[in-house]
Amino acid sequence: YQEGDLNLLRTLADQTAVALSNARLVEGLTRLNNDFRRAYNAMQKANLQLEKANQQLERLDRTKSDFISVTSHELRTPLTLISGYAQLLLEDAQKQNNEFHQQLLKGMIDGTNRMHAIISSMLDMASIDAQSIKLRLEPLMLSPLVRMVAKSYTEALKERDITLEISDMQGIPTVEADPEAIEKIIDHLLSNAIKYTPDGGKVSITARLLPPEKSPVREESVEIVVQDTGIGIDPKNLDLIFTKFYQTGEISLHSSGKTKFKGGGPGLGLAIVRGLVQALNGKVWAYSEGHDEETCPGSRFHVVLPRKQPQR
Repeated sequence: YQEGDLNLLRTLADQTAVALSNARLVEGLTRLNNDFRRAYNAMQKANLQLEKANQQLERLDRTKSDFISVTSHELRTPLTLISGYAQLLLEDAQKQNNEFHQQLLKGMIDGTNRMHAIISSMLDMASIDAQSIKLRLEPLMLSPLVRMVAKSYTEALKERDITLEISDMQGIPTVEADPEAIEKIIDHLLSNAIKYTPDGGKVSITARLLPPEKSPVREESVEIVVQDTGIGIDPKNLDLIFTKFYQTGEISLHSSGKTKFKGGGPGLGLAIVRGLVQALNGKVWAYSEGHDEETCPGSRFHVVLPRKQPQR
C-alpha cells in the first residue's frame, strides 16, 4: 500500500468509528425518548385519574353539604313546633303548680334548644364549606356583644361554680364586622372554655388594640383572647382542634351538653370560629402548654380582626 492509501484507510476507519458512536448515541437517545414518552403518558393518565378523583370528591362534598343544609332546614320546623307546644304546656303546668310536669317539660325544651343549636351549627358549617357566608358589615363595639353572650351563660357558670372575668373594653375602638358572626365567635369560644374547665375554675375574656407592626394581619386590629384554667390541649392538636367534627377523648363517654365538663357535641364549634374569622379577614389560633387533667395548664384562644374590612 502507498502512504496515501494508508492515510485514506485511517480516515475511513476514524469516520466509521465516529459513525458507529453516533449511531449508538442516537439509539440511546431514541430509547431515552421512548422511555420519557411512556413516563409522560403514564403521568398524564395519572393526572387525569387524580383530576377525576378530585372532581368526584368535590361532588361528594357538595352533596354532603346540600344534604346537611336540606336536612337541617327540614328538622328545624318540627323542632320549633315541639318547642312551642312544650312552652305552652310548661306555662300551664306552672299555673297548676305541677312540679313533676314542669321538670319533664323543661327537659323537653332544653333538648329541643340543644337540637336547634346543633342544627344551626350544621347550617353555619355548610355555609362556610360552600363559601356562601353572607356578612352584614357595620362598625361594632365589642363590649356590649361580649357581655350579651356572657349573660346567656350565667346559669351554667353558677351551676359549675366557674368565675368569668371580662376586661374593660370601653377603650377598644370599633371593629368593622358582622354582629351575628362576632356573637357566634364569642359564643363558641366561651362554651368551649367552660366545657373544658373543671368546676370551680376561671375563664377570662380580654381585648386589646394592635398596631399594624404587631398584628398578624398587618394592619390596625383588635385582638380578643379567651383564656381558661381548664385541662389544656396537647400541642400536637392545636391545629387539629379547628377542623370540623374533631373530637377529643372517647366520644362514647361524652355527655350531651353544651357547658357540662367535657360534654359532647358535633365537633363544629371551633371549625365555625375559624371559618367566620377567616371570612372577616382575621386570624385565629390556640395556645396551651399541654393537656393534663390533674394540673390543668389551661389554654388561650386568640382572635385578631382588622378594624377595617377591604373594599368589596
